[in-house]
Amino acid sequence: VIQREDCKKLYSESQHAGSLGPGRTLARMIDFSGVDHLLDVAGGTGGLAIRLCQANFNLRVTIIDFPHVVSLGKEKVKEAGLSDRISFIGDNALEYNWPTDVDAVLMSYLYNGVPGESIPELARKAYSIMKPGGIYVVHDFMVENDRSGPHLAALWQLQHLAFTPTAKSITPKWVSGIMQDAGFLEIKEKVLIPGMTKVLWGKKSTK
Repeated sequence: VIQREDCKKLYSESQHAGSLGPGRTLARMIDFSGVDHLLDVAGGTGGLAIRLCQANFNLRVTIIDFPHVVSLGKEKVKEAGLSDRISFIGDNALEYNWPTDVDAVLMSYLYNGVPGESIPELARKAYSIMKPGGIYVVHDFMVENDRSGPHLAALWQLQHLAFTPTAKSITPKWVSGIMQDAGFLEIKEKVLIPGMTKVLWGKKSTK
């Protein structure tokens, strides 16, 4: 019989392995060269953060996630030789008082895992803690704006509904609107994992 804690570790291990490849792509896709401090909200064990730090030697990352996830994350970050640049806060990312004056905020696989009604507040909170000119990055499973597919993205969204019945099936157009309403400008959209995920990012005004 597999114990609950073993299941949690297996899930986190799988998430970590599955984030390393997309993390490398994300590092090429978005210019983080001007970012000193990135806040990774519900950033898991640091798969994306590791790749971003490996590609940007100036970058420091703070990850907020549940304590059992953080415990494994510290091991992964130590193995990558990045313990001096990637730090963890073990807490509920949605309730914790986030660090302020960060240069960027990343939310990967978070929008699909929370009640849909709470998403606009996540974007507004990211805007409020960010320095002028900061970057806001949202990565998640997204179906096309006309909801014609892709099928894998839709299936992953259905899986999230099993854990969060009030989660929302999101589209790039809807996410872009949330970001614009929060104040972000110059929003861009690209496919990160073909057939499954997209990434949108925008900037806070420098004024």
